[in-house]
Amino acid sequence: MIIQLDAGAMRWLTKKSTIMVGIDVTHPGPGSREGTPSIAAVVASVDKNFVQFPASLRIQETKKEVLFFQSCEKKSLDVDNSLHMS
Repeated sequence: MIIQLDAGAMRWLTKKSTIMVGIDVTHPGPGSREGTPSIAAVVASVDKNFVQFPASLRIQETKKEVLFFQSCEKKSLDVDNSLHMS
């Protein structure tokens, strides 16, 4: 199910081209095996209604709060958004 805000609530977001980005890193919990990796994720909107958010995930060194994403992913995201945000 897709829930969309009414036009009045979206007005401030749609005055200019806007992208929503979410970034998080999750870490192994207590009792996890030593060396269990952390997982980093990035999502970003690719449409003007903010309902499509492709994701990119990476496994990285355990308990590190640093995101390591390839520059080509950023370039791809830039291209995707320039195509879909207009």
